[in-house]
Amino acid sequence: MTKNDGMEWYSSDNLKEHRVTVWKRTEVDIKTGKSRWEIIKTWSRAGPNHVYAVEDRRFFVSDTGDLDVGTLDGKPESALEHIPVEDGIQVMIDDQDLGKIYAFTYSHYFKLGDLKTWTKHGIPIPKMADYGNRVQEADESMALAAKCARVVRGLPEPKAKLP
Repeated sequence: MTKNDGMEWYSSDNLKEHRVTVWKRTEVDIKTGKSRWEIIKTWSRAGPNHVYAVEDRRFFVSDTGDLDVGTLDGKPESALEHIPVEDGIQVMIDDQDLGKIYAFTYSHYFKLGDLKTWTKHGIPIPKMADYGNRVQEADESMALAAKCARVVRGLPEPKAKLP
């Protein structure tokens, strides 16, 4: 996985154990347009993972719903903190308009960055028998994402059913 958010690069070496490295651009050569990057943090974690940045913390969500948190604390290598999440994270909602990221379990949701405030929700999230096979029909996935997004935005259910 490689991600560029304009200031950092996240890279991982292989699929079994990901070494996630955060690089920061230190300067840009105006003549060539090339950037100089330096490593500011490295973590190792079994993968695959989805990495979410919230301020100076990086949240790692595995395909099995596990959550670990790392902080950009100035130390090149440090351990990730495991956050216990009952039943695991099932749905992630990245609200680009509000600049907030929400994680949903079967019964609660919380905002990444505020791990102490968990709110109950009434969304029936289907249980998957095999975490290795989490693919649903596209329509079902979109409908579930829309329900989760309405919860975090405080919007009511639509009155008319969409075709």
